Amino acid sequence: MGPPLYYNSWFINFKFPNHEQVKFVDGIPEGWTNVSLKEVISTNPSTLKKGELDEILYVDISSVGQGKIESFTQYHIDDAPGRAKRKVQHGDVIWSCVRPNRKQYALIQNPQSNLIVSTGFTVLRPTKIPFTYLTALAASDNFCGYLTSVAQGAAYPAVTYKDFEDYEFLLPPKSLLDKFHEVVELMYEQMHILQIQNQKLQDLKEILLPRLMSGELDVSKLSSIE
Repeated sequence: MGPPLYYNSWFINFKFPNHEQVKFVDGIPEGWTNVSLKEVISTNPSTLKKGELDEILYVDISSVGQGKIESFTQYHIDDAPGRAKRKVQHGDVIWSCVRPNRKQYALIQNPQSNLIVSTGFTVLRPTKIPFTYLTALAASDNFCGYLTSVAQGAAYPAVTYKDFEDYEFLLPPKSLLDKFHEVVELMYEQMHILQIQNQKLQDLKEILLPRLMSGELDVSKLSSIE
């Protein structure tokens, strides 16, 4: 069972550990509180300053799929797009402000120090909740549905950082958040490692396939594997 399934089971269906011993009031577990996202995170907390970096690894909206960064582009700072402004750190979640129904978001894990993302993202940085919980919340259908419902513009629907901050949800007690983090943190780490390995294999394929097709790479004399 992956993080989204744990999230739905524990925090949507209230089937968290020892839920049988918890008192429910009007269908809500005792000790859970209704909060806005801005109470437990900060948005767009860090911006690239002029002269701070010479080279950057840049992430644009088109580089992000559902839950992962699919590619990076390296730039000298003088050639970088004007939107290359947002700094990120481990545990941040980036979410595209444009067409939120596409659910383009990613968890930032162990980034290089020169990783910069587009201002087309809102950067969500957890301040009072584990990054694992924030990531699972940001991946939820409820969150995506909310952003889609508040997006402005028919042809180019978009949301602002304030729309993210205004999202309301039930916040579990810290002890349950810590337990969730303990259960799923390793899962996110393993997912990240697999993404890196898959990207390396894809890069290798793009290097070797043209050489193979052109005949530059001769595999006819390779021994067969028995």
